[in-house]
Amino acid sequence: MFTIALPKGALLKDSISTFKRAGLDFSDALDRSNRSLTFESNCKRAKALLVRNGDVPVYVSYGQADLGIVGYDVLRESELKVAKLLDLGFGGCHMSLAVKKNSNYSKPTDLPANCKVASKFIKTARSFFEELQSLSQGQVVEYLQSYP
Repeated sequence: MFTIALPKGALLKDSISTFKRAGLDFSDALDRSNRSLTFESNCKRAKALLVRNGDVPVYVSYGQADLGIVGYDVLRESELKVAKLLDLGFGGCHMSLAVKKNSNYSKPTDLPANCKVASKFIKTARSFFEELQSLSQGQVVEYLQSYP
């Protein structure tokens, strides 16, 4: 029996549909009255663990799950030693850089040197601004650590 880490939340329904098409039915996980976090497939070949989205790469990396479904944003941010096997074609993510509506900034390169950027996705933001910095010849951006 192998173990699959499934993310609670927005990706759960599509994840369960994907595995159901492959012959592994974890539909019981969609029953809101069921408080279990572990579900065995009807065929008894696999079990699913319902975990927080950000924990999927951790469960796979540490061997608690053999595979998992998670958004690329979370996978990239985790930087754990796991393989990205397949884009399943659902979910989706859009990263945005926001400023006040009355701001004079209309694009990232308009930001002043040494400005501070707050983000839940610190590593992704850092990577974006480092790439931007190398393109814009020396603009430096400091990073504000996210709060737990």
